[in-house]
Amino acid sequence: GRMRHRDNRGHEGVVEAGGAQWMLAGRGIIHSEMPEQDQGHLEGFQLWTNLPSEEKMTEPRYQDLSTGDIPEIQMDRIRVRVIMGRFREIKGPIQRPRTEPMVLDIILPQGERLTLPIETRQRAALFITLGDLRVGDSLLPHRHLGVLSDDEEWVEIEALSESRFLLITGTPLREPIASYGPFVMNSPEEIHIAISDYQSGKFA
Repeated sequence: GRMRHRDNRGHEGVVEAGGAQWMLAGRGIIHSEMPEQDQGHLEGFQLWTNLPSEEKMTEPRYQDLSTGDIPEIQMDRIRVRVIMGRFREIKGPIQRPRTEPMVLDIILPQGERLTLPIETRQRAALFITLGDLRVGDSLLPHRHLGVLSDDEEWVEIEALSESRFLLITGTPLREPIASYGPFVMNSPEEIHIAISDYQSGKFA
């Protein structure tokens, strides 16, 4: 299937199977996402990354990526798609300099092992969409999220069955976060202003 996007900035697009969408909400955008299912199950992921406080009021931006826009690395039987950030000198189509997020879509056949470097200044997590993994000394079963230790520079991952997972890393901003519904700011006062702006039509 696919996911159709529309917003009040005049953008409209369709994310096809294997594609991705990057939307920077910034000072405010009203949007909808509607699944258009072909057959079987439709599966997708929505990841939110926080903006630094000085960038909260930046102009919204939007980008659709087809599966061909996302570089892929083949390592014997292991496949790594670089959606965001940089991996092994391969640069993904989405970059955020301050938080340096990396999102990898990894397919790991049963019995295969993969050792991945982790920047010690970053936080990292895995989410398994298919199969079961051994991550270091821990078992991580299907549909579970594993948060990696802050003090490890490497993580070894073994597929206990045919597996697919997301590896997500990013540098913490270490700023306060206040959220309410779809609004994410740095303080409750800023949230109240954002809600007032929305109700008065300033997003339109």
